[in-house]
Amino acid sequence: MEEKKDLKAEDKKDATENGAEYVSSMTPEMKEILLNLAQEHGTPLFVIDHAKIRENYREFKKHLPRVQAYFAV
Repeated sequence: MEEKKDLKAEDKKDATENGAEYVSSMTPEMKEILLNLAQEHGTPLFVIDHAKIRENYREFKKHLPRVQAYFAV
């Protein structure tokens, strides 16, 4: 079993600065959830927003209705 490491204050600061464009639009609650997930599972951590994927797919189909897109997740 892999050892889980604690996120230090400097790690939290780096995570916020490195993803600043995304983090700035997040609520404090969402930031805390993501930091807790990173602490629990380690980093890098891949988090998927299914609503955003569906939104992007609808936009794609709107502009390219004859193209069939396939996603591998």
